[in-house]
Amino acid sequence: MIGIILGLSLVLVCSAGAVSPEDKDAEALFSNQAVMSSVNANIQNFTGAPVDAIEHISVMKTYVGDVYQVTTASGNLFNINVKTGETETAIIQNGLKISFGGTALSDMRDVAETYAKDHYKNFTQKKMTLVQSIVIDHGDAGDEYMFSWNEKSGEAYTLSGVSISIYPNDNTIEYHGTDRELLIDTTPDISKTDARITGERAFGMGSSAKTQARLRVILFDDRQKLAWIVNTEEYDKMGFAHGGTVAIDAISGEVLSTDPIQ
Repeated sequence: MIGIILGLSLVLVCSAGAVSPEDKDAEALFSNQAVMSSVNANIQNFTGAPVDAIEHISVMKTYVGDVYQVTTASGNLFNINVKTGETETAIIQNGLKISFGGTALSDMRDVAETYAKDHYKNFTQKKMTLVQSIVIDHGDAGDEYMFSWNEKSGEAYTLSGVSISIYPNDNTIEYHGTDRELLIDTTPDISKTDARITGERAFGMGSSAKTQARLRVILFDDRQKLAWIVNTEEYDKMGFAHGGTVAIDAISGEVLSTDPIQ
């Protein structure tokens, strides 16, 4: 499976209940004092505050490596990279101890960027580019202000990025950050135009198709690979859309995967 960091928020579900006897993974982790001490220290380092009681801990596999997934008594969630100890996900209730200057998108962006710089250790060292800045209406739950930054190398977006969501209704902050070493050259041999043509051919698109292509570093068979991610869409006379997303090797031109519109 191709893993692509798009700077979008992840949907994470984790039980916050007490550890059950059947959860052998959690039991083993709870009994490992070195793991628990490290997890507590990493969370405290991220939040700058003492850690409330950990209620659940397990190992979760992601396409960029294993993380400890932790929930606390107050309902906060953390994903901590097993190898580096970095907090890669944090969902913290009442996590912003500030008064908002306003709820305009620009005001919230300032808050989110400050939080990203404070918690993503290489934010100022990397060439971070804002790729998403939106407001999502969750009805009675209030608005979500989402901002995402991705590192760029040349014209390619890398595996390193950070996403911040702010929920001013209950002062919740949601953080997702990955920081990965770039291991490949990001100069493509296949042009953007040729990638668009390949993507359109993959779905038999016509002249009215709307097509976008973005150069990205992806994980393919556990290796970094430079790819064009082509999104193409076209509507028929009945108003039905067809097309999808194609990942194309930016060096060889090989189609790595296709994901049609459902």
